[in-house]
Amino acid sequence: MRRIFSLAFALVVGFSTAARAQSPTSSTTRQLALTIQPFLSCAGTKDIDFGPHRTTDGTIFTSATNYAEVTCTTDPGNSLNVSFGLPTSMINDQATSFPLPITYGTSAGYVSDNSSQFNPASGIAGDITNTGNITVRLGWPRTASGPDELVAVNVSTAKRGTYHATVTFTVAVN
Repeated sequence: MRRIFSLAFALVVGFSTAARAQSPTSSTTRQLALTIQPFLSCAGTKDIDFGPHRTTDGTIFTSATNYAEVTCTTDPGNSLNVSFGLPTSMINDQATSFPLPITYGTSAGYVSDNSSQFNPASGIAGDITNTGNITVRLGWPRTASGPDELVAVNVSTAKRGTYHATVTFTVAVN
């Protein structure tokens, strides 16, 4: 009986020592997060240069070779908003009291990827790019529909000197 008691005592001591030797454990979870930013890069490639004119030339227009252009690269499938900051007149630094009014045709804005024409005064929203390569134009006559696609300046009140203005192209990914 003493042997059974010794064996039972050894087993109990062995189990309790093994239980005390184990380290306590704890588990917890953490999240992984990743944000993918859309890629967009634009560069100006073409300016409108009406060249030299006389006041008797009246109203002059952009043309198939004289329009403003920006090219952009973005991720294919992105939804884009395109807008313009349109000046209302051209200014001559030597004759600031004689600005030349600028008019924009109601279809003078253009985005190449979907051949979308739009009113540059209101811009275009949600234009989906298929290829990721787009060209945005202002004053480019895509069709022969007349002045609706053009930018015009009336030079009849101009004074001698160089006139200038700046158009801002804004392309944004939705």
